Amino acid sequence: MICNKCGANIPDGAAFCPQCGAKDPVAQAQPEQPVQAAQPAPQPQPVQFEQTEQPAAETAAPKANPFGDVIAKIKDNKALTYGIIGGAALIVIIIIIAIIAASAGGGNTSGTRLDGYFTLTVDDESTYFFNGTPIDDTFVNANNTRTNNKGDVLMFTAEDSLYCCKGTKLSEIPDDVTYSTMSNDGSTLAYYS
Repeated sequence: MICNKCGANIPDGAAFCPQCGAKDPVAQAQPEQPVQAAQPAPQPQPVQFEQTEQPAAETAAPKANPFGDVIAKIKDNKALTYGIIGGAALIVIIIIIAIIAASAGGGNTSGTRLDGYFTLTVDDESTYFFNGTPIDDTFVNANNTRTNNKGDVLMFTAEDSLYCCKGTKLSEIPDDVTYSTMSNDGSTLAYYS
């Protein structure tokens, strides 16, 4: 018999075609053919399966921003948003003030070491230190700075006043001082007013 679907030779009384799988192939009488050289067997037809609709391939989602959740939470939290904006504004203001202050000075800065004492002068304002500890505040137009031979007594004039410092203890002689001197051991001061 010959299968009416694919034309393959099938055994008589077959319930299905072994080549294409057709059920109950209508058997057709096979005409007697003279014996011929063997022909290659027909190529089997590919079996077609019923196709089911596949879900569309998901398109690759764009890479998520790693800070997306954080930014969304900040946007939702008004107090945190205002805090961050306020902090950033404060930093900008501090930077602006620092730039203005740095450019406004435009003066001279110097430092002088006298034994245990150190004088830092910025423009006309001097700050005195004894072994790293600042003495009092700044002094305007300080001059005639000297120490005794041990380096533990400091004498200077500022704004017509005479200052004497032993260690970090500062004493002032508020007089119109024009000239001053001190003994080698620092125990005696002499001045003109």
